[in-house]
Amino acid sequence: MTSRPARITWLKPEEGGRRVPPSGPRYVAPARFDAQAAGLEGANWSLVVDLQSHPAGATDWIAEVRYLVGEAPHEVLLQGARFELYEGKKCVARGVIISPVSETVNLSGVRPTVEQIDTKC
Repeated sequence: MTSRPARITWLKPEEGGRRVPPSGPRYVAPARFDAQAAGLEGANWSLVVDLQSHPAGATDWIAEVRYLVGEAPHEVLLQGARFELYEGKKCVARGVIISPVSETVNLSGVRPTVEQIDTKC
């Protein structure tokens, strides 16, 4: 199955997100990609999120993402594709598929946010 690197930003509780990001190295949740927003109601598929790295105390993750099943629309897993992760009807995180080069720390030691990466895509 297709696996891609992604940057995921966990929403704060005041934004409707979780109190804390998941504690485990693997998280599985329904995902909705922007490419699916054009009327494909019910087109949510479970996305497997395997944590690769995250700064201590930060709400951003670098992860490998892939669909849980082979029948999912793997063609949307392209660099720059934006998505949201859900727990029930609640959006708990936003992400973007990145290139492997994008996951490196810049010279200042600060990782770019999802919004900063989006402007590069």
